[in-house]
Amino acid sequence: ATKLDAKTNAAGQLKVLVSGTIAGEFKLFASYNNGIDEETVFRITEGFGFGCGMKEICGAISGAIAVIGMNQSSGNVERGVTKKATYDQTSALGKKFEEKNGSMICAELKGSPEKEPLRSCDGCIEDACVLVEEYLKEHYNAV
Repeated sequence: ATKLDAKTNAAGQLKVLVSGTIAGEFKLFASYNNGIDEETVFRITEGFGFGCGMKEICGAISGAIAVIGMNQSSGNVERGVTKKATYDQTSALGKKFEEKNGSMICAELKGSPEKEPLRSCDGCIEDACVLVEEYLKEHYNAV
């Protein structure tokens, strides 16, 4: 499996790794900043697509939250020393996404026969990618 270059421009490369699911597109992010191979990332995130298979929280946001956790967390299970900071960062990202798109809920974003969609899946993925890229630039001078 391929590891992606840490200097890859995530938003610009969004369509390079399209696999047909929102979770699949997040292979790009989780790989490029953490050296995790694409197959492993896909296996971890495959269930994020289609609002975690239930049209609940948008898979693009779930993927973005996973990337923030991978970068923000100390990995210290016993102490949880980074938990508050991680929650603060994921909450801020979620709020920005919701401000832009009107919701973080897949069913609301995708619309229904009675309601127009708020944003396409591709648009949600793009927005989440841009937000993660901004986060990485701000906190790690990455991308």
